[in-house]
Amino acid sequence: MGWSTTGDIYAGNGAIDDGNFELNTDLGPVNVEIYFRQSDLSAIAAGAWEIWKAGPYDTQARKPIEPEYKYLKHGHNVTVQYDSGLTLSKWYWYRARWIDIDGRTGIFRAGQIQFV
Repeated sequence: MGWSTTGDIYAGNGAIDDGNFELNTDLGPVNVEIYFRQSDLSAIAAGAWEIWKAGPYDTQARKPIEPEYKYLKHGHNVTVQYDSGLTLSKWYWYRARWIDIDGRTGIFRAGQIQFV
């Protein structure tokens, strides 16, 4: 079983789990900006990250259950992603995690935002 892989060592680039997950509305192009940064606000140094979305909801008190999150998109070597086509005055939940080239994944970070 141990010999079923090539044995090559992939150098992970040190993504960490003490990052900040931020959501901002941007009315230039109507969208939500999704940031995933380290605690010093530098970019998470991972090979990729994935984003999941739940909503729209009518109230801030509505928290999604696991099956309500739908895969939205992924990014490679980027520090911000965008989501568009949202309904004004509705609430959305987003969650994201980093994925490194060596197979490690970060924990999901979640946040809620009202698109206004």
